[in-house]
Amino acid sequence: MCHGDIEEATRNSKFVHAVMNDENACSKCHSPHGSDERGIILQQEKELCLSCHGRTYTTESGKTENIKQKLKEGNTIHAPADESCIICHSPHASNYVSVLKSNFPEGNYAEAKPENFAICFECHDPDLLTAEFTEYTGFRHGNKNMHFLHISGEKGRSCNTCHDSHGTKNNFLIKGKVPFGNWEMDMNFIVSENGGSCATGCHAKKEYDRSFEEVLTAKEEEKAIPVLRYQNYTEHIQEIDSSVIKMNERRKRQQALLEDSLRQAALAQNADSLDNEDLELTIIQDSADTKDYVSAELADLVKTQDSSINEVKDVPIIEVIDIKEKEFKITEFQAILFEFSEEEVSEESLPSISLVAEYLIRNPRLIVELHGHTDNIGDADFNMELSLLRANNVKKILENYGVRSERIKAKGFGGTKPLISNANESMRAKNRRVEFIISSKEQ
Repeated sequence: MCHGDIEEATRNSKFVHAVMNDENACSKCHSPHGSDERGIILQQEKELCLSCHGRTYTTESGKTENIKQKLKEGNTIHAPADESCIICHSPHASNYVSVLKSNFPEGNYAEAKPENFAICFECHDPDLLTAEFTEYTGFRHGNKNMHFLHISGEKGRSCNTCHDSHGTKNNFLIKGKVPFGNWEMDMNFIVSENGGSCATGCHAKKEYDRSFEEVLTAKEEEKAIPVLRYQNYTEHIQEIDSSVIKMNERRKRQQALLEDSLRQAALAQNADSLDNEDLELTIIQDSADTKDYVSAELADLVKTQDSSINEVKDVPIIEVIDIKEKEFKITEFQAILFEFSEEEVSEESLPSISLVAEYLIRNPRLIVELHGHTDNIGDADFNMELSLLRANNVKKILENYGVRSERIKAKGFGGTKPLISNANESMRAKNRRVEFIISSKEQ
């Protein structure tokens, strides 16, 4: 055989072009005698490919989409796809998914390494993946790279989660729907003058604006003391030097402690000469010196506090935390509700779960316990198992959103911990839930 290299590739490669398994496979694409086209193919290359890929069909290896439909006039078309199929694909066989010529993830998630997306970076700049801040892409908020935000980490999203590699009706090759398990969710992508927005089941509506200006870069923010950090979804965290105090609360505490200390001192000084029954009245009515001392101390305290306030008057204090003992103000997230006797998470609950996932990803020191519950209808053992199944299903979705498994613990409580009475169906519906209990790893 003259074409032994093709035979060997077909025999040893992980992925083989389906037509190669047909009888007289070669003649499906090539003329045995001659052709005006390179490779003696039967017609112009793209037309030849689309003669098969002009419809949607299913094979043993999965579903093949209608590529011709994606390349129709009026769509945004990926430049290589508009020019030549074999820029990206091998026509015979390959060790890469979809008979690509270089590596690309098989699923929707992959570790964010350029080598995992080699086929893309033969044309695109790897900074799209690796640079947290860049001016290279239009998909940025200020200079914050939104590609990096979406696909960085050990379980980043693949390019084709949001983009179609051939063509779409939307700008920037954005898909109309994004995959999530067995579901597909609307992307709701909108382009604006300086950016755009999307609102998928992955998250609530979010916007990006290229004209946005950050006050601090990431490195500057790490060095700055005090530092103000803002997280979405009503979370406010501030780290600050321990010499700065939370003015209003500490002032009240110091006043109370000072008054109590002075009262105790007065008790000790007068214990020998006063009866215990009359002591309180004596201090209040007759101890003018003590009262003057208290007033002087309080005045000095106020003066000290005013000085401290002046030192930090430019700091936008939301919550002040000792830098050695950081605390987190944990946002309460809405419980996930379930239909009677159901364990599957509804599509309507996905946005709520995505908020929790994003919160956890942005706060890697936090962990979450998922507490599953049922109403009081049915067998107790069955309800205990059902509640755990519900919690585990929410756990799987959090993992799909990128939260590491070891940070999530699922528990089932059956019907033992109702939120409210089970007196009627509307009340029982509120008890069929999974709750998010978020805490610090150090606890």
